[in-house]
Parts: sequence; structure tokens; C-alpha cells
Amino acid sequence: IVYIGIAIYYNNLYIKDLVNKGYMPYSDKDALLLDKVLNNKVVNLGLNKTSDDKLDTIPKNSTSQIYDDLIKRKDDLIKSLEKQIAKKRLIKQGTMQKLLLGINRLNQFINNKGNKQTEIGSIPIDWEVLSFTDIANLKHGFQFMEEHFSKTGVGVIKIGNLNNSAGLDLHQLTFIPEGRLKHFRKFLLEEGDVLMALTGATLGKVARVNSKRELVQNYRVGNFIPNSKTTREYLFHISQSFLIQRTVKYLVNEAAQPNLGKADFDKILIPVPSIPEQNAIAKILSEMDLELEVLEKK
Repeated sequence: IVYIGIAIYYNNLYIKDLVNKGYMPYSDKDALLLDKVLNNKVVNLGLNKTSDDKLDTIPKNSTSQIYDDLIKRKDDLIKSLEKQIAKKRLIKQGTMQKLLLGINRLNQFINNKGNKQTEIGSIPIDWEVLSFTDIANLKHGFQFMEEHFSKTGVGVIKIGNLNNSAGLDLHQLTFIPEGRLKHFRKFLLEEGDVLMALTGATLGKVARVNSKRELVQNYRVGNFIPNSKTTREYLFHISQSFLIQRTVKYLVNEAAQPNLGKADFDKILIPVPSIPEQNAIAKILSEMDLELEVLEKK
């Protein structure tokens, strides 16, 4: 009984939030009983009476049953959310593949010109085939050493700080002194920069800089700088696509210590639409990312 009472005490705020949001509906019959539990009007599940004379102690079995039901509904909600997230990820991957190859085109870009055969297969006739390095320059970070670090200062972005297909994880940063930043200014990152892990177990992991704070780029974190043939938004999405990631998987499978460098990206051929079509495709995919982000925060 005491265990259940403690569990309710520590979980009631979360459960109440789920109930209030309508995720965990309960019957009118249980409403008063549940209100007692969620608002801390019960102590030790009936071992003591409440200060409210109108509220008697709650029967132990009823309270336990409601609590068990709520926990079960919470678990069911989590499983349901996980399924929704997995489904949306698959939908996004399929949408990305079709849009980036021109298999499906957005209405405003459909024309009657047809397709052409290229070294990477059939693509719209008004698209180009370019190497990855034709649309972006790969910028390496600085190889910071132990003597560069300090307890506070300017954050250093390492591979471990890249949140795959999302932003940066800034909870476990290492730092360099602010006074030394003048020596490393060319490694400063900008909001929106597209980063990739170029070595290690998470080779190919892609993240976007989603912070305005001063951050510098560590060695083996690649920063793709777009040129006039693309935009950072489009670059972010195409970097995550199978067009790039299949090369990454090949390197992981073939090399004992896989690494990515400019020579590898020189060999990657991709279909490239016009800038307006790139912007439209990136907008669709970014909206799908936002939907995923909302689900993952629930």
C-alpha cells in the first residue's frame, strides 16, 4: 500500500497532465475518486483521513485499480506514440525518396517534357546530375587537444553532440576559453549549418545547427557549405537521403575504420532540380520533420 501511495505521489502530476489533455479519459463514476488521488487529497491510500470532512478515505482496491488503469493507459499511449512516430518516419523516407529523385513532382513543377536517362537512372529532363561536391564544399573542423579545453567558455561541437536528423545536443559540451576564440574564428558555426559525422560508429549522422550561441567545430565533424546551386535547407535533407547514406553504409561495411572525406563525396552523384523546386521540396520535408518533433515531445 505504501509503495502504491509513493508511486501515485510521484506520478500524479504526469497522469493529471495526460488526463487534462484528453489522452487518458476516465468514467464519470471514477471522477471524484480520481480527483482525490490527483490532487493529493489522499495520504497513504486510506491510512489517514483527509482534512476535507466531505471526503472519506478511499477504498484501497478502488484506488489501486484506478491507478493501475491509468498506468496501463499511459503505457498504451507511449506504445501508440511510438507506432505513430515509426509510421511517420517511414512515410517521410518514402516521400523524400520520391521527391529527391523526381519520381513525384509538386504540382507547380509538373510539365510535359518527360524524363531523361542518366548515369543514376531516369530523372526529369529539366534536372541536372552533379556530384555532391558540385553543390557544397566540405569544411573540416579543428583538431582540439586536451590543452585547449577549459571548464567554461565557447562550446566545442563534437560528433557526440550531433542529434541524428535533428539539431544539436548541447547538454554535454566541452569548452575552450573565450579569450582563445580569436585563434579559432574560422571554425565558428552558424545557425543552420549542416553537419555530418565523418568517422566512427555513427558515421554519416547528420544534424543542423539550431542555436545562436557561439560554437566551434571539432575535427571529423564535417560542415557542408552550400554554393549557388543549392540551399542549406535542401542540403540538410539530401544529406540524410539514401543518395548519400548508401555510400556511408558501403564504407561502414567495407572499411575496418570507416572515414568520409572529400574524395568520397566527389564520387556521389545526385539529381539536382532548380532552386525554386529545391525550396518547395525542402519546405514539404521540413514540415514533416516538425510533425515528427511534435510527436516525439509528447
